[in-house]
Amino acid sequence: MRQRAATLGIAALVLACAGLMWVAWSGEGPEKPVVEEAEPDAPVDPFADAALTGRVLDPEGEGVDGATVVARRSDDREKVVTTTTLSDGRFGFDTLEAGSWLLDARADTLMSPGPEQVRAVLVDIEDDVSLEADLTLRRPAQVSGEVVAGGKPLVGLPIDVHYSACRGVAGKLEPFTSRRVGATGPGGRFSVPVAPCRFKLVVRDRKRGKRETAELRLADGARRSGLRLDFAPGGRVEGVVKGAAQRTLRATVTLTGPGLRQPKVLRTQGDGVFRFADIPGGTYTLTAVADAHAAETVKVRVRPEQVTAHDFTLREARGLTGKVVDSDGRTVSRVRVVVQWGGGEAVVSTDHLGRFSWSKPGVPTETVRAMAVSPRHTPSTWASPHGEEPLVLRLGKGGLVSGTVVDPNGQPVFPSAVSVVSMDVGAPNPFSAREIKAARVGDPSGTFRIGPLRPGRYTLRGESQRHGPGIVADILVSEDHETSNVEVRLSSGSVLRGRVSDSKDAPIKGARVILFVPGAVMPPRVVVTNAEGEYHIGGLPPGRFSLRVRETGYLTALTSGIELRDGEDARRDVTLRKPKKGERFAFQGIGATLTRRGGGIAVGGLIPGGPASGAGLRPGDVIRTVDGQKTSGKGIRQVVEWIRGEPGSTVEMEIVRGGQPMRIAVERGNVVVKDPAKPRPKP
Repeated sequence: MRQRAATLGIAALVLACAGLMWVAWSGEGPEKPVVEEAEPDAPVDPFADAALTGRVLDPEGEGVDGATVVARRSDDREKVVTTTTLSDGRFGFDTLEAGSWLLDARADTLMSPGPEQVRAVLVDIEDDVSLEADLTLRRPAQVSGEVVAGGKPLVGLPIDVHYSACRGVAGKLEPFTSRRVGATGPGGRFSVPVAPCRFKLVVRDRKRGKRETAELRLADGARRSGLRLDFAPGGRVEGVVKGAAQRTLRATVTLTGPGLRQPKVLRTQGDGVFRFADIPGGTYTLTAVADAHAAETVKVRVRPEQVTAHDFTLREARGLTGKVVDSDGRTVSRVRVVVQWGGGEAVVSTDHLGRFSWSKPGVPTETVRAMAVSPRHTPSTWASPHGEEPLVLRLGKGGLVSGTVVDPNGQPVFPSAVSVVSMDVGAPNPFSAREIKAARVGDPSGTFRIGPLRPGRYTLRGESQRHGPGIVADILVSEDHETSNVEVRLSSGSVLRGRVSDSKDAPIKGARVILFVPGAVMPPRVVVTNAEGEYHIGGLPPGRFSLRVRETGYLTALTSGIELRDGEDARRDVTLRKPKKGERFAFQGIGATLTRRGGGIAVGGLIPGGPASGAGLRPGDVIRTVDGQKTSGKGIRQVVEWIRGEPGSTVEMEIVRGGQPMRIAVERGNVVVKDPAKPRPKP
């Protein structure tokens, strides 16, 4: 549509010029031409009609001049469009054909962390909607040190960087490795640039193997020097695993630590002896696990070319012990084991080796039974111990669900996501739907595949950033079977509109309006206001929402209590004001932070001078209900939305303090968060 309008505009301009030439040639018209000039102070926005606009920012939030912004079609990597930012970091693409595009940026002295194929921001371009996307680049950090072997420098060894946690222009990145960022030079010294993230340096030598640094975390532009990686022969960790009366045991011994990329695991023989060789110097965790015995974990210090000895004496485990395996006999970690006896029930988790143990005073082991359950497998059968032999609980296979995400007209939708919102899998079920990983849809066909899932009946929720959610209920999942051809049809959803203005009621153009959808898998909805300060966000589900509105030079505002009903539109206007010294942002609510505590949701802290503090709420108060709605089983973000609301309205909560239930009412207000006061230097 935008391209068609531009063509019509050019045609109109050509006709107008032709008309003026005809008047001048024919001698008709006024004797003196009248020329209208634009007001000299009238601002000209070069991106007023752009299909996609945004800013490239540095780590401090300032615009980057002269940065290159690259837009690449997600389904055609050969189709690339580039542009350059203005002095304030703004950029715009006049025309981009409808579809999904990947955005990335580069600039001198700054970097976009992460592998090129995954770090970019994914945006959807439509013919009649303008989008906005900010890209924040990072300032490289620098790491230097030396690589030696017993004091002798090693030259020419490549250096890799393994990142365990990092944020790129699109947000949080999965762990990744940057290969050959540098090499050791004269004297074995190196100095390499790294992304300001959490990482390890890895150096490899064909003869000597590899060495890793401890995990480091650097800020933008930081420098870390003095690192030393020594390929000298490592130390040894050895010992014996014994039980009662110093009887040696068959056991599994695990060594983990900073010098090992993966844990080392040994299985002792009848003599109970274990030995780990060539371990880089450092502090490690050593764990011994044996059947019918309680596990034991210790810290050991390893020194190059030395032996660190530690013998384990494991005590006999009282109660129930065992392990959980899958249908192929492989141990399964981090699953639950439900233990029942008489009228009681307990739930324990398996460790990283798939083992579990349980005991309770006064409950004989022979009177209990156990079942292993997992959100990804068919549960094991109930089993009871026989003698002192550990239980082996075998899980079955799970099932899969596949299908397509489509819009109200039946067209495939991507990017989108499919998640589990509820499940009926029978008892016992100590899991929640939130523990099942959602399926992200990035293919133009809109196809998804989610699972494996424990057999049962499921309700799935599809979502995208352009449509309302779609719900598909009563999907049957069977063991070792794929339920296919499931269509998740998204809805049109509701629309939220509004106007952003300053304290003098003048419209603010280009303000970023961000809407958070509680429980959503997709990122928050982000739009920008037009010349009249107006915005609209479509495809919203019913519920209660908050808006974050920000623009350079104004105090960021969080406005809450927006109620959307199914199929109904709503409006919320926002006024921004200039910040006072020390102010960070403002929001509408009670001025409290929430946290999880003991399986419930509790007050974590209070903002001084806020409504919650004045109403008598205290840190540690456990919140049972909000306006009559129970918080059990709800996410923190959803409870936060219940509590937030427009100033002057009241929220009633049932809390528990010191074991005593009580009710408290708090009148919501405007809360301003300020920078913490810096301590004054002591005289």
